[in-house]
Amino acid sequence: GDGVAVITLNRPERMNALTGTLLREVAACVRRANEDPDVKLILLRGSGASFCAGYDLKASAEAKEVRGAEAPGQGTEEGMRVRRYEREAWA
Repeated sequence: GDGVAVITLNRPERMNALTGTLLREVAACVRRANEDPDVKLILLRGSGASFCAGYDLKASAEAKEVRGAEAPGQGTEEGMRVRRYEREAWA
């Protein structure tokens, strides 16, 4: 196509707040875009009225209560991987 990979955060009910799962999904999308030689630009956008409210502390706390998951820092490694993109990125 047009050389643009579009990644959309799709949690408008939570203002696209990030969770460990969402960070892993975004990292996988960025990885696929980096592997595609036709992609020249990665466009990250949020659905709904907000781009991204930051890390979803409520979901992290609930996950910890239910499954004994890690504290709110969970997903940090995935977030660092997303920052290591090889193409121009606009958010």
